Amino acid sequence: MPKKSDGKAARRFWNKREEEILLNTMKDLVIENAMWKLDCGMFKGGFFRECEKKIVLRFPDTDLRASPYIDSKIKTWRKQYNLLQDMIQFSSFGWDDSEKMVLVDSDDVWENYVRV
Repeated sequence: MPKKSDGKAARRFWNKREEEILLNTMKDLVIENAMWKLDCGMFKGGFFRECEKKIVLRFPDTDLRASPYIDSKIKTWRKQYNLLQDMIQFSSFGWDDSEKMVLVDSDDVWENYVRV
């Protein structure tokens, strides 16, 4: 639910269930109609609005809206994904697929990475 403080714009805090609902809705839409996904890995215009419609049909009382909430969540996920991608390009970092986490050779390597 969005929260306002000090006259700033509302900020929405997502829970795990809402994130799963969004991911599953996105996946279902692309499976139903591949035209939503562009070759560059992005989605066609209107995709997140369509996600909103599907979510509202399943959960009429939700406040999840394409703008600003879904757009913002996707932007956050992209940032996090890009950070992970950049990190595992370094030889001192790796990826544990079974645990779905980044591995680092040592604390010193991590400290140097964070410093940059």
